[in-house]
Amino acid sequence: MKKIANFIDKITSATGYILNYICLIMILLGFTNAILRKLSQYFGVNLTSNMYFEMQWYLFALIFAYGFSYALLHKEHVKIDIFYNRFSKKTQKRIDFLAGIFFFIPVSLLLCYLTYPMVLKSWVIKESSPDPNGLPRYPLKIAVLLGLFLLVLQSISETIKSWYSLRGEDVS
Repeated sequence: MKKIANFIDKITSATGYILNYICLIMILLGFTNAILRKLSQYFGVNLTSNMYFEMQWYLFALIFAYGFSYALLHKEHVKIDIFYNRFSKKTQKRIDFLAGIFFFIPVSLLLCYLTYPMVLKSWVIKESSPDPNGLPRYPLKIAVLLGLFLLVLQSISETIKSWYSLRGEDVS
C-alpha cells in the first residue's frame, strides 16, 4: 500500500512540475494577447484571435483541475486550521484519515461520476466553441475529468498515508 501511495505521489508531483510551465505559458499568452490588442488599436488591424483568449482560459482550467491534487499532496487544501491546529497530533491524524474516508474519496468520486456524462456528450458531438476561431471544447473537458481522477488517486494516497501515520509507521 505504501508503494501505491508513493507512486501516486510521484504522479501528482510530476503533474505539479508540469503545471509550473503551464502557468508560465498562460501568463505569456495573456501578456501577448494584451500587447496584440493594443497594437490592433494602434494599427487598425485585428491582430488577435478568440483562439488566443480561449487558450488562456483552457490553460487556467487545466491549472485549476490538476492543481487540486497537487494542493492535496502538499496539504494546502482548505481546512479549518483554527480548530485543527488546537488538536493533538494523534487527533489530527485521525481527522485526516476520517476526512479521506468520508469526504475526499467520496466527493472526488462523486465529481468524476457527475462530470462523466457531460464529457461523454461533449466527446460524442465533438463540442467546440461557438466563437469564430474558437477551440474545440471536448479535449479540455476530458482533461478536466482526468484531473478529477487524479484527485481521486491523490485522495486515496493521502488516506493510505494517514492510515500508516495513525499506526505510527513511516509513510515514505
